[in-house]
Amino acid sequence: MVCCCLVFIRREALKTYFAPAERVDSEQLGQEVEIISHDPAVEGILRLSGALIMVVDSHRQIVAVNHNLLNDLGVEEADEVLGLRPGEALHCVHSHEEPGGCGTSRYCSTCGAAIAIVASLSENVPASRKCSLVVCRDGISEELCFWVRTTPIDVNSRRFILIFMQDITGTERMAALERSFFHDINNTIMSLHGAIELLALSQDNGDTHILDMAQRSMDRLVNEINVQRRLVRDGWSSYQCDWHKVRAGAFLVELEQGILGHPAARGKELETRGKDNDTVFTTDVSLLTRVICNMLVNAFEASADGDAVVLSVTGGDDALVFKVWNRGAIAPDVKLRIFQRHFSTKGGAGRGVGTYSMKLFGEEFLGGKVSFVSTSEEGTTFSFQVAPFASEQKQDAVIF
Repeated sequence: MVCCCLVFIRREALKTYFAPAERVDSEQLGQEVEIISHDPAVEGILRLSGALIMVVDSHRQIVAVNHNLLNDLGVEEADEVLGLRPGEALHCVHSHEEPGGCGTSRYCSTCGAAIAIVASLSENVPASRKCSLVVCRDGISEELCFWVRTTPIDVNSRRFILIFMQDITGTERMAALERSFFHDINNTIMSLHGAIELLALSQDNGDTHILDMAQRSMDRLVNEINVQRRLVRDGWSSYQCDWHKVRAGAFLVELEQGILGHPAARGKELETRGKDNDTVFTTDVSLLTRVICNMLVNAFEASADGDAVVLSVTGGDDALVFKVWNRGAIAPDVKLRIFQRHFSTKGGAGRGVGTYSMKLFGEEFLGGKVSFVSTSEEGTTFSFQVAPFASEQKQDAVIF
């Protein structure tokens, strides 16, 4: 691949949180591009491989790419990406947060691609990592996932890194849906199991409240199975939400009754505020339940025995917001990637699903906004702002 783009010479010491920030000047970059473009082995790999491929120099700047990668980027000429770093070429949203560019932000220390490249440069060994990133192209943000393999090569006594990238976004998305389903279904089963245990202990006093808890949990279980069946049948992009009109306060009561049997809630208190909120909104009840229940389970798991978790709803037709608060604070490094797929502070396979599930169903499917704030002084609050729906949405009777 020929020619090089204009690269600014950065001689001052630039701040970095992970990889070195310094870059080569345009003259040296041009020499490196020329060296790589005349190497028959590298040229053969670029031409024949079906993967997305780039070659970077010791400063992680791109000196060659193949046509598959250019097509994926929507770029016609290699000149447009030569001299850039991988995240800059891919339009990673964090690639320009620091003056040093890709590899130097707070997020880069947990980026699979950056870790693999730095490992190959420093240890002179191949490396493989999964890279999840958010890109922004033409004003549209999208989450992508690649399997990245880096291999060091020496050409004319210079060190380069050959980077192979496989786009696994679709596979990971479906796998995440499956993991999310089993994660959320487990929450429901645990609530049902807890309710049945309580029922067994109180069967002599005729406590119908426990029976109601068991019935609500069973209803949720059936609904979540139906949701997953439709997701598998219709696929991610074609899934049609089951819209219904719901009264906010009554929905809180349903949530409260459904979550109290969960083992994570034992020994803790649940304070519910806003049961008298009569705002009627349109939503998919099964998906909204999964969003808020994940917030509740996480809050209970982060709370000590005797602590209170607060579930509330505020606002009205224009800005209806559900919130879950607990006393604990989230560590600063965890905040950076808390909604990212597979990221978790808990050990074991299949973790990192609950918070991702909130964002997935709350925003991608329900069209609302999921967010959080967390400080040591104020504790942690997760929020879901309900999307305002136009009148053409399904307008049936209020279901509760």
